[in-house]
Amino acid sequence: RIGGWGYLIGDEGSGYDIGREALNLLTTMHDGRQPKDDRFVEGILSHLNLAEIPEIITAIYEAPYPRLKIASLSKQVVWLAEQRNINARVILTNALNHLIDLVKELEKRHHSLVLSGGLFQSAFFRDSFYELLNQKNLKQNVCYPEISPAAGACVCALITAGIPITEELKEEIKSSYESSGGSMI
Repeated sequence: RIGGWGYLIGDEGSGYDIGREALNLLTTMHDGRQPKDDRFVEGILSHLNLAEIPEIITAIYEAPYPRLKIASLSKQVVWLAEQRNINARVILTNALNHLIDLVKELEKRHHSLVLSGGLFQSAFFRDSFYELLNQKNLKQNVCYPEISPAAGACVCALITAGIPITEELKEEIKSSYESSGGSMI
């Protein structure tokens, strides 16, 4: 394992990290410590259904799941970056560079790279990541998980319980996960 230590310890390059950086930039613009970028501000505020920057305090701190609300902003930042917004691109580039740092360490250990998570569902984010991998001349063996992390946790529980994981069981878990709309609860 390299990286992914959780949002309280260190999860650089994650959706939460990108969302937190977007909020931080928004507040520094509001304070006058950064030049205001109306497209960026409007994009983030509209995602949160807010009219003014000061409303983010209530929107975030009173949200039932603040971490998820912050992480959800990463989709908007990716969209803004696709629209060539410079501030969104800077945030995305920083996140991608954090991920590349993890890949460099992974390459030293000769491990495969497993890409998972919501950000890699975005073609723009994924393509930007691959482009940076190539620019840095990192030749990583990339693979994608056959099942979601939630379904993977179920598989781990079954293994811990001593239940053999057959191809049939894998397919059943995958099918159950997909038919539930992506929810294991």
